Amino acid sequence: MRTVKPILAILAVFFATTPARAGKKKKADNPGFDIIRGTERIEFELPKQKHRFIERTSPENQETARKIFRRANEMFEKQRVDEALRLYRKAYARWPHPRILFNIAVSLGMLAHPLESAETFRKVLEYGPDPITPERYKQAQERYKELVGQLSQIQIDCTEAGATVFVDGQSIGRSPLHRAVTIGPGMHLVSASKKGRVPFTKQVSLNPGYRAKVKVVLRRFDVMVQWRTVPRYHWWLPATMTALTAGLLGAGLGMLLKGRSDIDDIKSGIEQHKNTVGVDVPFTYDVDKENRAITMQVVGQSLMGVAAATGVASLVLWLVRKKKVRYVPEMGAGAGPKLEVRF
Repeated sequence: MRTVKPILAILAVFFATTPARAGKKKKADNPGFDIIRGTERIEFELPKQKHRFIERTSPENQETARKIFRRANEMFEKQRVDEALRLYRKAYARWPHPRILFNIAVSLGMLAHPLESAETFRKVLEYGPDPITPERYKQAQERYKELVGQLSQIQIDCTEAGATVFVDGQSIGRSPLHRAVTIGPGMHLVSASKKGRVPFTKQVSLNPGYRAKVKVVLRRFDVMVQWRTVPRYHWWLPATMTALTAGLLGAGLGMLLKGRSDIDDIKSGIEQHKNTVGVDVPFTYDVDKENRAITMQVVGQSLMGVAAATGVASLVLWLVRKKKVRYVPEMGAGAGPKLEVRF
């Protein structure tokens, strides 16, 4: 019983601490989040005339819009551009005239909104020069060129039907999709999702005036899910237990053999005394040596019992060290959803 209790205690300690000794998981490579950098220079074309401005606003609304427009001009001259922009938009709601739209575009540029300003100038240019005069039209063209030089572009191609494509979390439409998204320079996230498909994500870094082309391919979950063997904990844990077992076994066996050797020496002395002196003459020997020999045998047996327990524990740890888990391969070369980029 004295031997069993320490064995059970050691087993309980090792199995209780096994989860805490688990090895660190190897950090998985994730090529799906590699950053692509646009290196293709954008050649922006000036917008061509698409619309012909037809006046449909009543004279009353035109007059109201003119009053608001004049107040907006006053705010602009006082460099209160935020207030001027608010009034220009209010006037445009009353009278959607390209001239008011022109001033909205100028105000947006003054407020450092190049993307919105360029988009507004594009709308102005699509009406042609007649509604705003050739001089203003030329100014709008020059300002548009200047603004688009500060912007970037992502060309997104997705042939997977029914997928929703996002840029920076904003939906840009459902696939099949072939679309160029004009956007500010910096870091952007392109993503796509569809039921039953592995979600797609890719980071894109763009400098002003450059473009990256991204092709999105989504794959089915059932094709992607695979099995692999991973360790529950580091190999050093069962290895340490094995080394401890060997040490305990060697120490215990050594002590057991030493104790038995000492007892055999005492027995040999008694037999020799009987043969030379006789049985009737008392034999005196070292009692302390006998007690030490008995103690060494008991301790040796205990150590061997503990070694047996640690041996079983180490064997179990070796057997259950690895397990199979399901996983989806990372997006990148060779497996998973692939993003192809053309510069």
